Amino acid sequence: MSLGHVQARTVHAAESNRWSGATSETTGMGGWLTCCSYKVFKAGSIEFESTQIREPAQINRVVYFDRIPLLIQLFPETLMERPDNPVGAFSPTPYSEAARLEMTKVLADSPGKLRELVSGLTESELETIYKNWTIRQIVHHLADSQVTAFIRMKLALTERVPIVKPYSEGAWIELADTKTSPIEPSLQMLEGVHSRWVCLINSLTEVDLQRTYFHPEHGKVFDLWTTICIYAWHSQHHMGQIKWLRDFVIEKAVE
Repeated sequence: MSLGHVQARTVHAAESNRWSGATSETTGMGGWLTCCSYKVFKAGSIEFESTQIREPAQINRVVYFDRIPLLIQLFPETLMERPDNPVGAFSPTPYSEAARLEMTKVLADSPGKLRELVSGLTESELETIYKNWTIRQIVHHLADSQVTAFIRMKLALTERVPIVKPYSEGAWIELADTKTSPIEPSLQMLEGVHSRWVCLINSLTEVDLQRTYFHPEHGKVFDLWTTICIYAWHSQHHMGQIKWLRDFVIEKAVE
């Protein structure tokens, strides 16, 4: 759709109070657009505040400002709430040999599945946000977290109820190596750590899996079987977030 001399601006409704008098042809949106991101292609030289956002799927709408037609491209994923638990909430799994094989397979397969999920993503697409973290940050967080869990298990196997040291996920996620660096080193970390982790788990007896460590942040002990279940779920949880973004944001952006 052409409006003559067109300029593109990306804005957020919350930042555009001066647009409160605009009218909209949009149906089902309750009149003027609020609480969503959208791109405005405008005719002429009217200036509006703008902010950079990513390029997701778009739905064209037309609004009028001072009788000037503006082509609005909505960003519908900003209207979609990211689920808290895209693969379901964690639920403890009672120990059995079948459950052990299942959890071990999850840990063995996760690095390859993660690599497949992020394959082909551009640097810009890696900055797509799921709630508060980008895909890039999620990948790096997985590497940090899974390595930490692996070390905690080794401590529990070699010490009597060791006290593990908590760390601040929120602070770590803002460090440069997590926020801006390439994801390949973290993918390689996960491949190496999970390979050793599976080797370790396969060597343990059922009695070994009852060994524990104390987590001061939670104020309780965790046995190794529960830890394995938590971090098998943890891998699937974050991969589920990335898959959700690919399905509902990234892939639709190129349709």
